[in-house]
Amino acid sequence: MNNLYPPYQKGGAETVVRMAAEAFLKEGDEVFIVSTRPSTGAAKELDARVPVYRVSSRYYDLDTMPVFFRLFWHLIDMFDLVMAYKLYKIFIQEKPDLVITHNLKGVSYLVPALLHFMKIFHIHTLHDIQLIHPSGLMFYGKEELIRSWSARFYQAFCRLLFSSPDVVISPSAWLLYLYESLGFFPNSIKKTLRNPVARTRGNIQAANENSEGFFTFLFVGQMEEHKAPRDVVRAYSSLPADIAAGTKLRLVGDGKLAVELKEMEFDARIKFVGKLPLEGVYSELQNADCLVVPSLCYENSPTVIYEAIASGTPFIASDLGGITELANEYGGILFKPGDIEDLSRAMSRMKQGYSDHEKKILESKAKVLRLNPSFYANEIKRLFQTSKK
Repeated sequence: MNNLYPPYQKGGAETVVRMAAEAFLKEGDEVFIVSTRPSTGAAKELDARVPVYRVSSRYYDLDTMPVFFRLFWHLIDMFDLVMAYKLYKIFIQEKPDLVITHNLKGVSYLVPALLHFMKIFHIHTLHDIQLIHPSGLMFYGKEELIRSWSARFYQAFCRLLFSSPDVVISPSAWLLYLYESLGFFPNSIKKTLRNPVARTRGNIQAANENSEGFFTFLFVGQMEEHKAPRDVVRAYSSLPADIAAGTKLRLVGDGKLAVELKEMEFDARIKFVGKLPLEGVYSELQNADCLVVPSLCYENSPTVIYEAIASGTPFIASDLGGITELANEYGGILFKPGDIEDLSRAMSRMKQGYSDHEKKILESKAKVLRLNPSFYANEIKRLFQTSKK
């Protein structure tokens, strides 16, 4: 269960759910998906092999709604009895042995209590700070927002509503510790389990095969303020001439800043690629020399970093949250979030010492490739079997 499922997609959680569902199917398990659809949209399906129950919700279009409406919606959503009843009927029909929940914003926060009432084993997966702050985001330099009286009030309700999962898993130790420090999940078994990586050795191609002799920096992500794509452009534009020579910058993604970034193409070295399908993103990662992840928000465990490592591509990233954990474990250059000069220095260090950084990433590549969907699905099943005993 996740609030979104392809083709309605906004983040990495939807990809994790899809990969896990396909892996369970390959293991011979019966799988069904519970998700939402826009209240005015059609229930489009991508894969008929997996039954998908889509309940109507305004979550997908929430960003387009007025602020006052959103505040009211969040309150209603937390205690949505009508939605809970719809889910109750689905569970009665399907009779699942295990329900794995992910992001439940838009699907009612009454789900954990419902599963507890129905005596269905429940594993909840953390992806962000949605239970700590309704936005799911915490920004660098604005950490006090999760300590405000309104946030504490919200957290108190979420602690109560999410008090009953049998197991809670998190892709990063950082995120799990943050929740524990705020008193969440006192009675649940807690486990750090990395997200699955989509690709295998068979479809990893040689990096830089189409690099045309350039050293390529790459940004992949939402073109939004909290992902800081402008910072990459500014840092790249301020590189010393000797470092910038023979380089280019490519930006992949879409969002509110897309038009502005497109206009920055006055520099022939900078190319705004736009949104690409997954295979296109993989190709960009394989042909880049360095991925740059300049987030201004605390990331949990960004999928794009795993994919870069799986491609043998070194990365530079903000020293924030679960990103720091990944850089320390797999190798990567960290810089101070929002600091253009520090990012520019990191990009210079990457190019100057590239062979050493590439070697570190290639050493980590095998470890990341072991985090395939089959491994992830079997770890979930092992947690279910051992915890149920």
